[in-house]
Amino acid sequence: MVRQARGAGAVALAQWGAMSEADLEAVFDADCAYFMRADHTADFNRWEAGIAMVAAGLQPGMRVLDAGCGYGRIALEMARYGMSVHGVDRSRHLIELARTDAACHHLPAGFEVTDLRHLAARGAFDAALMWFTAFGYTTAPTAT
Repeated sequence: MVRQARGAGAVALAQWGAMSEADLEAVFDADCAYFMRADHTADFNRWEAGIAMVAAGLQPGMRVLDAGCGYGRIALEMARYGMSVHGVDRSRHLIELARTDAACHHLPAGFEVTDLRHLAARGAFDAALMWFTAFGYTTAPTAT
């Protein structure tokens, strides 16, 4: 259940959490991808994806939503295991990296640039995953 924050705390959260599009693009740029990839080895990504798959009871053929997928490190591993994965992230740069990797390795994974509050993905998913974090990495709700 999600509850709307009210009162002085809501104002503080909104001010702290609101980021402009320029702020978000500056944070999740090529430098961010470089350091994330340097820190996340292929073995580490397989290990974390394995944990997520076991925890969620995922099997080949299942359809999975990876929310806040970044450069696709978990989504691509799941696709290697035969899942159909749809990854979403608000960073154009990170999504392009994920799309390139999926195409290079012929993996059943699609990637969409979007704010999680405006998902275009339709249809049922067997599981939804937010492995790292995407909370707070959005623009203010009234921003366009």
